[in-house]
Amino acid sequence: LNIEFLDYFLKQLKLLSIKFVTPDINYKEHVENTIKSNNFQSINILNNLIKSTNYENEKNAESWLFLLLSKCYDSDAAQYMHIPPMIEPLISFIRNSSNPKIREIYINITDRLCSFLRFKFVLNPLEQIQNSIVSLLNENFMKFIKKSENNEMILLMITDIIVNLVTVTPAIIPDSQINKTFSNIDTIYGLILNGQALVSISILKRFDIELLHYIFLHLPPKREAKKCQVILLLIIQLCKQPKVLQRLGVPFFRRLVGSLDPQIAYHASRFLLDLLQAAKPEQYREALNKLVNKAQQTNNAQLLDNAYLQLRALIGDV
Repeated sequence: LNIEFLDYFLKQLKLLSIKFVTPDINYKEHVENTIKSNNFQSINILNNLIKSTNYENEKNAESWLFLLLSKCYDSDAAQYMHIPPMIEPLISFIRNSSNPKIREIYINITDRLCSFLRFKFVLNPLEQIQNSIVSLLNENFMKFIKKSENNEMILLMITDIIVNLVTVTPAIIPDSQINKTFSNIDTIYGLILNGQALVSISILKRFDIELLHYIFLHLPPKREAKKCQVILLLIIQLCKQPKVLQRLGVPFFRRLVGSLDPQIAYHASRFLLDLLQAAKPEQYREALNKLVNKAQQTNNAQLLDNAYLQLRALIGDV
């Protein structure tokens, strides 16, 4: 049994489990009432649970809303239907609350809905499922971006959901390294940076570049260096599409060449070199020949091995 798959599967089961932990209220009955009849009493109870400072009440509210929203998907296809009008104001309140803990409920529900779609429509065409999931994430997360979300925890939660979705099964890891590797909370990011996990381009290309760009700009670069590096690699991959690059702009990458993080500077430089080579191949070859001569004259082989140094040399900075 593949341990990576087992770890993923157990995580999904945990996400999908519905636990109504407070025994004195029949939550399942209220869920059905809310769905069937837009019951005001059930809506009021749900509203009070969300605004409660009690952890168990918050989790009950999250599970309740998850069930309600999961009913918005057709039983035969991953096709989203309208949110029941009765709960629209409540959803808006959660998303726009000044309390980040309440906003986290919205993120958690979105994550659980993605897992729900994966399992419920597993027999549907893969492209249809991918479109449904990424459309859900784009729509829900862009609402945070448009109101300039700056809470670090929420941005990290969004980042983890996106990266977990676009990452496919890691390459085989020796048994001796499994415990060491999977004990690291940043495992998936380390695997991507080390080339031990791949990114699904078919899923990634469906994400809005504005979402990834915003996340990259607002993550703390020192504390979350690996996550920033991975998000940049995703941005670069998306920007290989001319229309996406046009939206983001080349100056974004030029500014990153001066980043204090050497990996950020390197990846930005490598991408700019690739752009130069594709757009002006003759000019690139001529400049590269001059660089080879300069490396030989100065006995500096690093000029040819490091994309950052190559770029600076080609634009005349060294």
